[in-house]
Amino acid sequence: MPMPGESTITPFASEGRPSLAVMPFENLSNDPEQSYFSDGMADSLISDLSQVGGLLVIARNTSFSFRDRGESMDPRSVGEELGVSYVVAGSVQRAGSNVRISANLTDTQTGIQLWSQRLDREFKDLFALQDEVTTQIIVALQVELSQEEKRRLSKRYTDSLDAYDLYLRAWEEIWLYNDDSRRNAQDLLRRALQIDPGFALAKGLLATTYTNRAGVAHLDNERVLEQGYRIALEAVEIDPELPQVYASLGLVHLFRRENAEAEAAFKRAVEIDPNYADGYGLSGWNSNYAGDPQTAWDMFQYALRLNPRAPFPYLNAMSEIQFSLRNYQESLELGLQALERNPDALRQRLFLAATYMGLERFEDASWEIDEVSLLQPELRLRDIPFIAPYREPEAMEHLISLLRRAGLPE
Repeated sequence: MPMPGESTITPFASEGRPSLAVMPFENLSNDPEQSYFSDGMADSLISDLSQVGGLLVIARNTSFSFRDRGESMDPRSVGEELGVSYVVAGSVQRAGSNVRISANLTDTQTGIQLWSQRLDREFKDLFALQDEVTTQIIVALQVELSQEEKRRLSKRYTDSLDAYDLYLRAWEEIWLYNDDSRRNAQDLLRRALQIDPGFALAKGLLATTYTNRAGVAHLDNERVLEQGYRIALEAVEIDPELPQVYASLGLVHLFRRENAEAEAAFKRAVEIDPNYADGYGLSGWNSNYAGDPQTAWDMFQYALRLNPRAPFPYLNAMSEIQFSLRNYQESLELGLQALERNPDALRQRLFLAATYMGLERFEDASWEIDEVSLLQPELRLRDIPFIAPYREPEAMEHLISLLRRAGLPE
């Protein structure tokens, strides 16, 4: 069974659709803190292109990892690493009331630029500028859009540039995966929603901050999940054609053990966006807690095709799936990789403690429980069902019994 980072990338050419990776856009503004804005432009392009059924688009985490790891973003290197046929690269310069986007589309086999454009607009025309870049890339790739895809791509998430700017800042915070960044994101998103209460994308992301809290903070979880559920439903009602809002709703259902409802939400997300790697991964995570860890593992293998450089949440979830399959050594390897990305991941330390007990490594298990106690002293065994929402009593008892033996208080 291949582990993340060890599997050979299969070229997407065999899929019969153009495949591409959108690399992070370079920030050419004088202010380095504007990097969230240039990242947001690339991320928006990924989101739009992903909804085109005739394309295969690599997920943000993987394409951005080249920059974050200091690796070459040369199109040929990226194409060889990811198995994609095309790479989109570019830069953003924001100055006063003006914005300039330069972008190009390169064939990874030949290194030839198939399309290149520099677009200058007033900042108030930013959304039209984004639409123009997306459209020109689709035309250059000679992809036919259905009427439904044309309609979806023409939609605006919000008409407020200020609300959109706050959303981009919140999105940047979310990727930090800690409690302070979660609170910062909530503040930014609430401010965005004060400006535009109908901004469904911001509302969906706000709902996710509540499910994130339920999954890692373990305090007052029923109330937190109820808040997340209410906000996610509002987001779906505002715009039922955004995959992200269905992912947010599905997460709430997952932690409430409403697995059928969660699966329906995740299924709808990937129907809207067939390149939504996280949607496939979340569906797999749901399958694990619904009692089918093998299907869960298979779903993550597909998610990894679209997002081959597994981010922390993938490693975390896949470690839990291997734990459910009683493959303790595989679970341990994945769990340690996840912990390297996020040393303060409390739920990961809990699963590591249980995994070490499964391997009869008692001292290591006890050490992880000590780390858990430092992160959250009030945590008790009675809280575990909120953290790991297994539907099957046997699976829940398996985890709890190992944690009890490891020393987690009743």
